[in-house]
Formats: sequence, structure tokens, C-alpha cells
Amino acid sequence: MNVAIADDKNLRIKLVGIEFVWFALVAMMVSQEQIKRGWLAIAHWFERLMGGVLILLGFRLALSSTQE
Repeated sequence: MNVAIADDKNLRIKLVGIEFVWFALVAMMVSQEQIKRGWLAIAHWFERLMGGVLILLGFRLALSSTQE
């Protein structure tokens, strides 16, 4: 077996494990009642902010494609 292929496979397995642990920790954290209440208190404003950011990115994309 080629060493590069084995290293690549090990890297992929490690990355999948890291992703699994990360999302499991995030899921456990946001399921905590205190954190959930805090998020719900600011979620409306966060969603407005992210909507504005996406609109600005859309304008930027539209303007950049017309300049080419």
C-alpha cells in the first residue's frame, strides 16, 4: 500500500471524527435551556443583521458581474 494513500485515508478518518465531535458539542450546547433562552432573545436581531449582509453581498455580486 502506498504511504500517501494510507495517510490520506487516516486524515479523512480524523477529519470525519473531528466534525462529528464538533457538531455533537454544538448540539449539546444549544440544547441547554439557558443558552436556548439567550439565543431566542437575540435571534430576531441576528437574523436581520444576516439578511442585511446577504443583501449587500448580492448587490456586490450583481455590480461586479456587470462591470466585466
